[in-house]
This record gives sequence, C-alpha cells and structure tokens, in this order.
Amino acid sequence: MTGDFSIQPNQEQAVDFVWRQIYGATTEPPAIGWRQADCGKPVKWFDGYYEEHTGFVDDYECKGGFFQAYPRQINLVKKDRLFRTALAHELYHAYLNDTTGDADQDHKGISWLHQSDPSQGDVDGIVETARKHLIEAGY
Repeated sequence: MTGDFSIQPNQEQAVDFVWRQIYGATTEPPAIGWRQADCGKPVKWFDGYYEEHTGFVDDYECKGGFFQAYPRQINLVKKDRLFRTALAHELYHAYLNDTTGDADQDHKGISWLHQSDPSQGDVDGIVETARKHLIEAGY
C-alpha cells in the first residue's frame, strides 16, 4: 500500500537539502507518499511535542517509513515536522540504491546512526547528520 503523494509544507526544500547538499545526489529524488500513523509506542520529543503513534502497519509490521526501488518511492508517516519523520533515513536507502545498486535494507553500512569511535570521539553517521540539519533548518 502506498500513501498520499501530495507535497507537504517545506517538503521540496527539505528533500533537496538532504538529497543534493548532504548526500550529494545528482539524480531526481524518489516520490514520497505520506501515511497516517496507526501503530507504535507514544513518544515525547525534545521540544515537548507528543505523538500517540509513530508508525503505520505494512506487511504486518509497524514502520516509520520504507523505500522501495520499483516503483521508486518512499512512504513515510505524516507528521507535523519533517525532521520527526524517517525522511533522511529513507532518502539514504534511495541514495545507496542509486549509487551502489544496494539499498542496504539491513543497515550494515557504517553511515546509519550515531557512532562512537574511540580514536575520533563521537561521530554522527550521515543520516543523523542530515536529520540534525533538518532540525537546524526548521524543517
């Protein structure tokens, strides 16, 4: 099942920012479908925002988003702010698929989340860096 493909506020700017400036992609980004949250545990964000549900049910699993190569699209939970979504995460799957032919669905690559490297101190992966930039940009 796919979501509603209507453009959300600031979506085009945020996608362009992450896709081109952070990930360095030169292709067009995938289409983005938005779905209503209907599963997942409640969460309170750092800014006090509260969510009752954080995901949607797809293939009997609760997901915050997913990338599929054919047709090339991303589906995300619709939220009040783009940084609260899995936008940066799912765009990275698409970017990897475009550049390497492997979307790394199992997250085995080194660029996913926050990583601690004793020789370098704490280092954010590219996905977490992208998410932090979305917060700073007000998306």
